[in-house]
Amino acid sequence: MNTSRLIFPPLLLLLAILFAQTALAAIEYPLDIARRLQNRYDHMSSLNFHFSQQVTGQMTGRDKAASGEAWFLKSTDGGRMRWNYTNPQQALVSDGQEFSMYFAELKQMIVSDANALDQELTYSFFSGRGNLERDFHILPADAEYGIQDHGKGVVKIIKLVPQKEQAQVEDIHLWVNADSLIERIVLRDHLDTRTTLTLSAIKPDALTGMSLTAVSQLFSFTPPSGTEIIRQ
Repeated sequence: MNTSRLIFPPLLLLLAILFAQTALAAIEYPLDIARRLQNRYDHMSSLNFHFSQQVTGQMTGRDKAASGEAWFLKSTDGGRMRWNYTNPQQALVSDGQEFSMYFAELKQMIVSDANALDQELTYSFFSGRGNLERDFHILPADAEYGIQDHGKGVVKIIKLVPQKEQAQVEDIHLWVNADSLIERIVLRDHLDTRTTLTLSAIKPDALTGMSLTAVSQLFSFTPPSGTEIIRQ
C-alpha cells in the first residue's frame, strides 16, 4: 500500500496553514506602522539628523534644493528645535519661548512666539507634542510610492492626512525603516508643491549627557552685526 497519499496531504495542509498564519502575522497595516513609529519617538528625549531638502512644483519655478543638520529636544517648558541650513545659509531656532528665522542672504532675522510652532506638524511630532492617531487620518501610501527596500530591510510608507484642515499641508508621506525611524518625509500642499526631506545619520537621544550650558547655546542664535531683526 502506498502510504504517501495518507501522510503527505495532511502534512502539506498543516504547512500551508502555518505559512498563512506567519504571513498574516508579518502584514503591517498603516495604523500598525504609525503606532510603532509613535512609540519609538515617544521614548526619545532628543533627536539629531542630517537632511537634504528639495522643493518641487509648478508654483515654485525651478526646483529648489538645500541641506543641513537639525536637532530637537523635548522639554516640559516647550520643545526646542534647531535647523542649520548650509546651502543656502539659514538658521531656524526655537528655545521654547521664541522662534527665530535667520536668512544670511537677506541679512534678516524674523522673531515670533514659539507657541505658533504647535501648528507646524513636523515640529509638533519631533518635539513630542504631536500624536499621529490624534492629528491625522492614517492611510496606505499613494500608488506612486509603493514599498521600497534600501538593503537594510523594507522601508514602509504611510500617508497622513490632517484631521483638521491645514493652510499649508494637504498630506504627508512618511518612509519608516525597520528601526521605526523616519528616513524621508514628503509634504504636499494644496497647490501640489512638494517638499521632500531625506534624513541621514539619524541619532536618537543624541543630546543625552549634554550640559545645560551646551544645550542653551545649541538652541539659541545671535545674528551677525548689521542683521535687521523683525519681530512679529
